[in-house]
Amino acid sequence: MKGITFLMSVANRNYDFGKKRKGFNGCVKGFYTINLISTQLDGGRTVGKVFEAVHKVRSYECDSYGHVNNAVYLNYLEYGRMEALDELNITLERLKTETGTLVVIRRVDIEYLRPLTMGDEIVIKTFLKESRRTSGVFGQEIIHRESGELAARADVTWVFINLQGKPAPIPQLVKEGFGIP
Repeated sequence: MKGITFLMSVANRNYDFGKKRKGFNGCVKGFYTINLISTQLDGGRTVGKVFEAVHKVRSYECDSYGHVNNAVYLNYLEYGRMEALDELNITLERLKTETGTLVVIRRVDIEYLRPLTMGDEIVIKTFLKESRRTSGVFGQEIIHRESGELAARADVTWVFINLQGKPAPIPQLVKEGFGIP
């Protein structure tokens, strides 16, 4: 599923606009949750839910070159993943207490494609690309909202572990939320 292209006109998008949210532990205002109910891949195949979060780039996220620092993109990706989990009512604390598991990031493979600057609005898309017994990969895209240009794309590999740090099966509530068989 590498190189997914979303082929949708505004007319066939089914959006569920969420409430204005505070991000990053409540310290950054201006994030909005927008949940895309379903979308189509190249070829017209319908896939599971694609989660979207919108953010306006802040001055402190930019470096001395005047564009978003490359490390900040990792924060954007994390925010997108946390919003996806939040939309499914799955918190890290709930995973720990109800299932005895933690989810950890094993790898982030990111490709930077376009600079972002202060004031740009971006859309952070998060979708499940693949899953195995204890792990999976989220595909994520950061899109410049006004132009529709892809600013970055990433594959984020995650693994569930038990409280002793050993690999654990993906919990049922996560499987149900993301449509994992």
